[in-house]
Amino acid sequence: MRPISTALHALGLASLLALVCVNPPSLGSSEPPKEVRFDQRIKGHLGKRNRIFLPPPVAGSRCGNTVDVTLSVGMMIHEIDRDALGKEKDRIRTRSYSRSLCGPVIRVKPGDLLKIHLRNDIRRQEEDKAYDPAHPNAPHGFNVTNLHTHGLNVSPRGRSDNVFLEVGPEESIDLCFDIPKTHTAGTFWYHAHKHGSVAMQLAGGMAGVLIVDGGKGSLDEVPEIAAATAKEHERILVFQQIPYRNDPSGNVVDVKAEDVYALPKDKAKRIGNNTLISDTLINGELFPTITMRPGEVQRWRCVHAGLEMSLNLVLADEKLDGVDPKNRLCLHEIAVDGLPLGTLKKCTNILLHPGYRTDLLVEAPPVGRTYLLQAVACAGKQCITGIDRIHTRYLARVRVEGIPMKPKMKLPDPEKLRGYRLKSIEKIDCTREVVLVSDDENKPNPTRKFWINKQSFAKHDRPVFFPKLGSTEEWTLKANAGRHPFHIHVNPFEVIYKDNKGNVVERIWRDTFFVTDDDEEDTKIRLRFERFTGKTVMHCHNLRHEDQGMMAAIEIIPHKGRQPSDCPKLTAGFKTLPTEAPLWKMLDVEKTEHQSIDFKGKQLLLVFSRGAGCAHCRAQVQELRAKSKKLRDAGLRVVVVCLPVKKLPPKAGLPFLLLADNETLSAFKSYGCHDGRALHGTFLIDSKGTIRWQDVGDEPFMDVNTVLKKAKELK
Repeated sequence: MRPISTALHALGLASLLALVCVNPPSLGSSEPPKEVRFDQRIKGHLGKRNRIFLPPPVAGSRCGNTVDVTLSVGMMIHEIDRDALGKEKDRIRTRSYSRSLCGPVIRVKPGDLLKIHLRNDIRRQEEDKAYDPAHPNAPHGFNVTNLHTHGLNVSPRGRSDNVFLEVGPEESIDLCFDIPKTHTAGTFWYHAHKHGSVAMQLAGGMAGVLIVDGGKGSLDEVPEIAAATAKEHERILVFQQIPYRNDPSGNVVDVKAEDVYALPKDKAKRIGNNTLISDTLINGELFPTITMRPGEVQRWRCVHAGLEMSLNLVLADEKLDGVDPKNRLCLHEIAVDGLPLGTLKKCTNILLHPGYRTDLLVEAPPVGRTYLLQAVACAGKQCITGIDRIHTRYLARVRVEGIPMKPKMKLPDPEKLRGYRLKSIEKIDCTREVVLVSDDENKPNPTRKFWINKQSFAKHDRPVFFPKLGSTEEWTLKANAGRHPFHIHVNPFEVIYKDNKGNVVERIWRDTFFVTDDDEEDTKIRLRFERFTGKTVMHCHNLRHEDQGMMAAIEIIPHKGRQPSDCPKLTAGFKTLPTEAPLWKMLDVEKTEHQSIDFKGKQLLLVFSRGAGCAHCRAQVQELRAKSKKLRDAGLRVVVVCLPVKKLPPKAGLPFLLLADNETLSAFKSYGCHDGRALHGTFLIDSKGTIRWQDVGDEPFMDVNTVLKKAKELK
C-alpha cells in the first residue's frame, strides 16, 4: 500500500462527437501550458478585495422526524465576479438547483425521514438526438436528471438512493430517504447522477451539502466539537469549478459539453489562451473572505463538488509563501467523507479529489492576522488529470479580527475521539478484485473505452458482483491506466494501509478513494453490507470517465437470517386485477387516429414508453422487435404509447403500432403510469378488454418470455 502522504436535447450525435472528442497530445508529451488564473487577473488587488463569505442557502422544513425539501432544476443565468473588485461580471447559463449556483444545504438527524420533491423545470424538448444506441456511453440526456445522496447509508431501491431513476423535462418525483437511527453524523452531499449527463450537470453546479446532525453517541456530542459546530462558528465550503468561455462583451455564455468532456490537455490549452475560465468557486463565490475572532475554533465542512481538479489546500499567512510548510497554519482533521477518524489529525495541507470531504477544526491565533486559503502546487501523479500543478491558486481570505474569544475556545483531546470511529472489519467472508481501466485517451470518442473489470456500463447489464446482506468483503482496487477516485454507493469502506512488511499501520473509513496506476501496491478496502438490499453502483468519480462507461452495477442480495430495511414501495398501476381497461384515443406516426375499441375481440399488449430519449425504453423496444414473431404467433397485438412530441419518429420498420399520448398525458394517467412524471408500464389485455396482468415502475418490463407465458394462460 502506498504511504499515507501520497494518498494525499437538441444536439445531434455527430455534432456532439465533433465537440467532445478532439485528439489531444499524450498526457506526458510536454510541459503544461501557462494558465491565466484568477490570482493573475487580479494581481496587486488581493488586498482590496473583500467579498464577504456567504454560506449556501438552506432548504427544507421539519415536522417531527420528517424533513420536507423541494429541489427545482432549471436553466438559470448566474453572475460570477470577473475583476478584482467585483465590478465586472461574467454571466453564465447553467442547469442548477433552486436558482442557486451552489445547491442548498439539507440538514437531517439520525432516524429522520427525508422527503425530497425533485422537480425538473427544464422545458420539454424533442427526443434526445445525441444518443446513439450503438454507443450508450457517449455523453447524452443533459436535460434528464435524478438524485444521489453521496455517502448516505440508505436504501438504493424504489424512491430512495436509486440512480436508475430518470426525471425528464417538465416531470417531477417524490423521493423518500429513511435515515437509520444509527446513521453516522457527518458531512455528506447530494448531486445529479443520471448516467450520460452527470459531468455536464455537476459542471453547472448541480450539487449541495447534506449534513447529518448527530447527538448522543456521535462526534457532535464532544463539547469542543459541539462548540465549533454552533451556528456562529460552523463554515460550509463547497468547492466547484464551472467551465465557461470568456466573453468580454458581457453576453450570456453557456456551460458547453465540448469543454466539460474535453481531455485534460485540451482543456488546459483553452484555459491557457484565456478562452476558457475554470476558477475554483466557494459556495458559488469567487475569493470570499472568512472572518474569525482571535482564539476562535471553527468547524469547516469542506466538500469537493468539482470535476477534474485536485486541490492541495493550505492556509498560509498572506505575506508569506504558502508553498513553504513553515508558513502554514495547522489544520485539525476530525473526519473524512463524513466519517470520524477517531483522532485529531494535525495537517499542514489537505489533498481533496472530486467527491472527497473533510471536516476540519481551524484554530485562530490569539492576535489579529490575515491568511489565504490556497491550492498550492501538486505533482501530476497526485492530481486527477495527471498534469503537474505548478501554480498556486488563491481560493479565499481568512481574516482574524475583532474582540478575542474569552475564554479561548479549545480543541478536543485526541484520545477522547477514539470511540467515535466506525468499528473495524476483522473477519472477511469474501475477496474480490476491481480493476479500473481507461483506454488510450488519444483515441477519438466513442471508440475510446472506460471499463470496470473489462466491462463498460450499460443500464441493463447484469451486476458484476452479488454481495450478500450481512457479509463482509475485502476488495483489491487496481488502476491499469490513469487516476481514478473510486466511489461506491450505499455502504462506506475501510481503507487498509500497510507498511513494507505487510503489517496494517492505519485504517481510515471513506466512501471515495483515489486509485492510480502509480501506486506501488494495490489498494485494499473492506466493506460491510448492512441493512439494505438492491441494485446500486460503483464508479470513478472523475465524472467524465463515469459518463463514458467507468461504472458497474452491484446487487446486494438477501441472505438467510438477515432482514433488509426496506424503503417505501412504489404504488402505481391498478390496485387489483382483473379490471376493465380504460378507453383511449391517440395518433400514430401518420397522424391517423386509433382508439382502444379498434382492438375489441383481440388480445393486446399495451406498453407505455418514455420515448427514444430513455435508454431503458430503447432496450425494451428492441426486445419487443426481436421477438415480434413470437408475440404475433401468441395472438398478441402490440401497441407502444410514448410521450407527446411535436413529431413522432418514423416507424423505421417497427412491427407494431407506435402512438403518442396527448399533452395532458391522459392515457399515462388513466393506466396509473404517472406520479408527477411518466412511468414505464406494460399491460396484458384480454379479448374482452380486461387487464389481466401488469408491470408498472421505474424500469420497463424486459422479459418478453414471461409475457408470452401469461398470454398462453389466457387462452
